[in-house]
Amino acid sequence: MKDSVLTRGKPSRLRLIVQLISALFWLGLIVLYTLFAVSLEGGTVEEAVRPTAIEGLTPHLGYLELLYAVRVGGGYGIHLAALGFLVTFFALSLIIKKSFCSHLCPLGTLFDGLHWLGKKITRGKSLRLPAILDGPLRLVKYALLGVFLLQTTALTSEVLRLQIFSPAAKLHDLVLFNFLANPAAWLIYALVSLLVASLFLPRLFCRYLCPYGALLGLASTISPVKVVRDPSRCSISCHDCEGSCPAGIDVHNAETISSDQCNLCLRCLDSCPVPGALAVKVVGKRTLPGWLVTVAVVAITGIGVLLMLGSGSLRNRVPTEEYLERYSQIDTHLYYLQFDLPTLPSQPSSYDGELFSQLRSYNSKPRKQLELIPTSNFELGAAAEGLSGGLLGE
Repeated sequence: MKDSVLTRGKPSRLRLIVQLISALFWLGLIVLYTLFAVSLEGGTVEEAVRPTAIEGLTPHLGYLELLYAVRVGGGYGIHLAALGFLVTFFALSLIIKKSFCSHLCPLGTLFDGLHWLGKKITRGKSLRLPAILDGPLRLVKYALLGVFLLQTTALTSEVLRLQIFSPAAKLHDLVLFNFLANPAAWLIYALVSLLVASLFLPRLFCRYLCPYGALLGLASTISPVKVVRDPSRCSISCHDCEGSCPAGIDVHNAETISSDQCNLCLRCLDSCPVPGALAVKVVGKRTLPGWLVTVAVVAITGIGVLLMLGSGSLRNRVPTEEYLERYSQIDTHLYYLQFDLPTLPSQPSSYDGELFSQLRSYNSKPRKQLELIPTSNFELGAAAEGLSGGLLGE
C-alpha cells in the first residue's frame, strides 16, 4: 500500500502541493493585473478587472495603512486589502512560525524551484556561504526593515494623512508594475544575477534581502509551534537535517529550533532517518503531525480572507476611472512614494479632494511650524504646501 501525502514519513509533500497551488493563484493574479494594465494603456477597461488580492504582494502599503488606522483611531485609508493580508500573515507567523514563506509566498516558491534546478546541475549539491559572510549578510534584510520602519513611524500624523491619500500611495501598485514591466538596465543585471546565484544558494533573496521575511521571522520567534529534536533518539550523527534545511539552521546541535530563520518547511523531518528524532511540537510538549501544520496554514489564511470579505476589506478605494485618468502620468515624480511630505499635483484633479480635505498642519522641523486652516480647496492647499517648502529653504 502506497503512502499518502498525509503520512508522517514525508510531511512536506502536502506543503509542496499547497505551495504549488498558491503559486498558480498568485500567477493568475499577475496575469489578470497585466491585462488590466494593458487595458489602461489602451484607454479602456471594460473587459479587464483589477484583482485587489494582488495587494498581498505590497505589505509596505499595508504597514502604512496600519499606522494610519492607529494614528487616527480606527479610520482607514486606501489599500485595505494590503492591510488585511499583512495582518493575516503576521498572525500566521505568531501562531505557526514563518510558514507563509514556505507555504504561500510566490517568491519563496520561485527560489525553491530555482534551487531544485540548480541541484540538478550540480548533481544534488548545495553551496553554502562561509560563516564569515553568511552572518553579516543575514543582517541586511533586518537593516532594510529597520530603515523602512524608522522612516514610516517617524512621520507626523499630518504628513501620514497626506501620504496615505497622495497619488503616489494610491497608485503605487501600478507604479511597481510599470517599474518591473519596463526595467532599467541595472535592474535587469541585478535580477539576472540574483536568479543565477539562486540556482546554487538556496533561498538567497529570502535569507539575505527580504525585509518582509525579516518582519515575519521576528514575529515567529514567539510562536508556540516549533521543531524539536530528541537527543536520545538522534544518535547516528548523520547531519542530514542540516543539509536539507534551506535556511542553513544548525538543527543537529539544537533541541528546540527557535531561530527566526525557520519557516517550518518540514524538510528536516523528511530527511531524518530516525523516527521521532525530530518532531513538530506545541510549547515543546504536544506533538503535531506534519500534515496538520499545512492544514492549519490553509485554515488560518482562509479565515483571514473570509474576515476581509465580510468586512469589505478585500478591495481598495481607488476607482478604475482614476487609474485610467492618471495612467499617462504614472512615470512622473508625482507618483514617487517618499517618506516625507508627498509631491502634490500642480493642477487640481477630481480625485484629490479627499487628499486636501485631510490637510491640517505640517510640522517641518524643530523650531518651525506652519499651521494650515482646514480646507478642501485645491488652490489654497497647494499654495500652503508651497509656502511650507519656502520656509524650509530659508
